[in-house]
Formats: sequence, structure tokens, C-alpha cells
Amino acid sequence: LGFTTVDGVGQEGLESAYNAYLAGEDGRAIVETDRKGNALAYGVEEYIPALDGYDLVLTTDSIVQSFLVSALTEAQQINSAISAQGIVLNAKTGEILAVATAPGYDPNSPSRDDLDLLRSLARNRVATDAYEPGSTFKVLTLASALDSGAINTNFGIHCPGYHMVNGEKIRCWRSGGHGSQNLQQVVNNSCNPAFMQMAINMGVETFYDYLYAFGLGRSTASGLPGESGGILTHEKYVRLNNLARIGFGQSVAVTPLQLAVAVAAVVNGGKLMQPYVIDKVVAAGGEIIEDNEPTVIRQVISEETSAMVRQLLEGAVNEG
Repeated sequence: LGFTTVDGVGQEGLESAYNAYLAGEDGRAIVETDRKGNALAYGVEEYIPALDGYDLVLTTDSIVQSFLVSALTEAQQINSAISAQGIVLNAKTGEILAVATAPGYDPNSPSRDDLDLLRSLARNRVATDAYEPGSTFKVLTLASALDSGAINTNFGIHCPGYHMVNGEKIRCWRSGGHGSQNLQQVVNNSCNPAFMQMAINMGVETFYDYLYAFGLGRSTASGLPGESGGILTHEKYVRLNNLARIGFGQSVAVTPLQLAVAVAAVVNGGKLMQPYVIDKVVAAGGEIIEDNEPTVIRQVISEETSAMVRQLLEGAVNEG
């Protein structure tokens, strides 16, 4: 949400980004005066009434938001973390149902004693901060490899605890390795060498086509202020070793929002949805000024691939 100045001018968040919608217009009186500024008894007067600002109706759900805030606060405290952030997204529509960062602050009464601290607390890290996603990124690698035909359901690999790429030993997270595995076991075990091999099978050009199609490397244009585009090294600079690491979520940086939108596309039938937080803009009299609806940006993977990946991911939850 952000916050305003004591005079109601938006300073951060949606309050700032949509200040022109929210602020309205001051009323004013025009009075005919003499040269000393005194109103003329029979002069012309005109009163222009103030105009109320518009209301923003958000896609967020207050109950979902409260659960998310509680979970993040607990996670941050248990792990003694600097911050924790999360997002709840409707995978079918792209509506942002909840978004939060812990520790938080009261937007109605932000502490202005320490401005650096206030800026840090007010920053929506879900949209602004890029990080190496690690194993969560493997969902995108798996979907891309299956959809492109680089692997099929018969894919298998032997993991000795590392994978040799251009003479470099890149290790699995499990030092002893996972041994021989089929595709479901690869997903259950989150085996790094298997996802390296998927990326290598695709090659830079094909894998990057999918990463761009999933929306990586650019802002999602969600309406959340300060959104960054993450970090995706230009493909002409990517070597085989880099490609292998990208396959299991290293050497690439995404925002939590980007990853949520991309994973939603993997499981919702393959459609990349436009994420949005503004449901509608409403005038004081109830007139709808702007009304946002779910928007499909593009079909990234086929519905068949999406169904296959859903089944594999469900297997990982039940068995992995």
C-alpha cells in the first residue's frame, strides 16, 4: 500500500504510484478584489467545489493477506532472517491475492524517526529484489525440456554426486549422489545433474526462448511500484558451464513475483498470465473508471506438457 505525507500526498507504494487517481482536486474560490486585495462588494465571485479522488479496488484478499503476514513473521523470527517475503497468486487469472514482507510497518502511522529504516521496511522486496532461486527454478527447466522435446518421460540419469561439464565437476546437492533414476525420481530428488543435463540437451538458444517466454529478464508490469526485471545474462555470453548452472537455478536471478508468474504458467495449462493488483478504479459516485480483467500474454508450453508437469510435481510432494 505504501503511505502518504501528513498532508495526504502519496510517498511510497500504491499511494505514490496512483496518487494522481487518489488525490482528487482541491476546491477554490475566485473573488474579484481591489488593488489592496479586498473583496469588492458587488464583484464577481465563483466557487469551484473540491473533487473527491478515485478509489482503488485491489485484487488482494484480506484473509489470505493476514495468513501470509503471520507465516512470514514466524519464518523470519525462527530463522533469524533479515527479511522474509511471500506472494499468493491466482495461477489461473494472474490476480495477486496477497503480497507481504516481514518485518512490516503500519502504513497508517509509519515511523519517520529513521528514514533509512522506513525506506527499507517500505520496499516491496517481492517486486524489487532479485535473487538466485535455486531448486524452485527447476520447475521451469523441467517444463521447458519436456515441451521442447529435449527429454521425454523415458528420461533417466545416473547421479554419482556431480556432473562433468567442459571438464568442470559441478556437484549435486547430495554429496553421495542419487544413483540411477527415472524422471519421477529425478523430480522427487531434485537432482542437480539431471537438471544440468536437461539444460544442456536444450542448448542455449532453445532454453532461452522458453525463459524469455516465461517472462524472465523483464518486468511483469504488475502495477506494483519499483518492480525490477531480474538478471538474465544475455545468451551470447552464456557458456555450457553457465547453462548447466542455470538449469538448477544458479547463474540467474529472478524476483519472487517473476518466479510465481512463471510457475503459474507451468501448471495452469501453459498460459503466461498478466499479473495485476488493481482490480478496478472507481469514482466517488460509483462509476468504474478502469476495470482490469485476466489477460493471457502468451501460450508458453502446451496443455499436455502442463498436465505432465503437474503430475510429476504432485508426485514429488507425495513421494519426494
